[in-house]
Amino acid sequence: MKEEGSKKDVNVYTVKAGDHLWSIAENAYGSGYNAYDIAKANNLSNPSLVEVGQKLKLPLVEAKIPTKGEMVAGVNTEKQVIKASAYVVKDGDYLWKIAEEAYGDGMAWSRIAQANKIANPNVIYTGTRLSLPR
Repeated sequence: MKEEGSKKDVNVYTVKAGDHLWSIAENAYGSGYNAYDIAKANNLSNPSLVEVGQKLKLPLVEAKIPTKGEMVAGVNTEKQVIKASAYVVKDGDYLWKIAEEAYGDGMAWSRIAQANKIANPNVIYTGTRLSLPR
């Protein structure tokens, strides 16, 4: 089903029993890493909590690194690893990406948000120094 958005059409998905953002993203985009895009499009304060029957907008975004289906040969799936206990936000960063690089798990974004008392995890500013709890 498509629903008119403010600027472009978006797909709408109804959450089923056993769903979580990663599996929804894998089915919609072929990449669980697009879970962040879904969370952001729906202003989810806790992406770990979705409810059966909840309607989620699936934004029209490019699929990230494939995590389901046929993997494309030659795609670089290596991730940069942050080993330090602090990180300075660069242009284009978002908490999910930083968590993937720091912990190998995008869902750990909430650890960073809590440790840094970030009120709105969808808004981080370039140049901000973040503590990365270990």
